[in-house]
Amino acid sequence: MAACGSLTLDCGFNRIKQLSRLPNRRFRSIKAKPPTEAISSREPTQDSVQVAYEITGSAIAIPITMENNTNGTEQATESMPFKWTGKFEERNPFLYISAQILRPTTGNPEITCRILVDGVQVAKTTASGFASIATCDS
Repeated sequence: MAACGSLTLDCGFNRIKQLSRLPNRRFRSIKAKPPTEAISSREPTQDSVQVAYEITGSAIAIPITMENNTNGTEQATESMPFKWTGKFEERNPFLYISAQILRPTTGNPEITCRILVDGVQVAKTTASGFASIATCDS
């Protein structure tokens, strides 16, 4: 045991030693049961969503990294305000955008990123100061 002021910590060495003496355990495989209802009989779901990425604020130039609607990543330096919209062909896609303040280098510039899905805001973050990064994901 190690002492840190009045706090005593158990490093777990004795526990590791005890576990290493246990016999090897074997895992058995389990067969999956077939589904009770056919997948095609389920109600259809909406299979796409409209996504908007927005960056607003007082910064002038911002490098942006974002997940696009073809499951790829795009990077570019954009001017403010920035808005991108696209249709994602899945119901719950991975959404991501980040932006960094490059200019101005003085004062307290600010940026806010937002992600909207079918017009509803699902993420919002604000960053301020030179070289700060605002990141939104969902």
